[in-house]
Amino acid sequence: MPIEFLDLLADDGWAPVPLVPEGSGTGWADGGTLDAAPVDVASTFAAIRRSTGIDPSFGLHGVRLAPGWCGPDRRHDQPLLMIVFAGTVVVRSAATDDGEGSAEQVVGAGEFCVIDEGTVHSISAGPDGATYTECWPQDVDGADTTWYPGDAWAHGGQS
Repeated sequence: MPIEFLDLLADDGWAPVPLVPEGSGTGWADGGTLDAAPVDVASTFAAIRRSTGIDPSFGLHGVRLAPGWCGPDRRHDQPLLMIVFAGTVVVRSAATDDGEGSAEQVVGAGEFCVIDEGTVHSISAGPDGATYTECWPQDVDGADTTWYPGDAWAHGGQS
């Protein structure tokens, strides 16, 4: 039985994120799917890489963000565990419908956070970028994500 080893901090083994805006699980907050949204999905996510060495059937994805990258607001229908290996990730939660204020937390190497399902949030990378894993429940085929309008999106044309 083979054993595979992976160095998540190595520079090889990373590929562009395979985000499919017209696929299931990628909704737009104003209705419809992400491919119909008035944003440039490809440009917005061009600074993100996904590890090619982690088998996604484990419910785990390796993610690398370019320094200073800021992501748009979103929510998932499943809880998300993020474990940071290098750099920093800034996690911001949006104000809730009942008026509770937003919150921001910096998650550094060796730290983790759990984002509850349904929480509208955004993430951004610190000045040195970030390398982390996203862990989803194993009994889920894929989380449904709803994306929200905002300044973090590129608007140079639709993808």
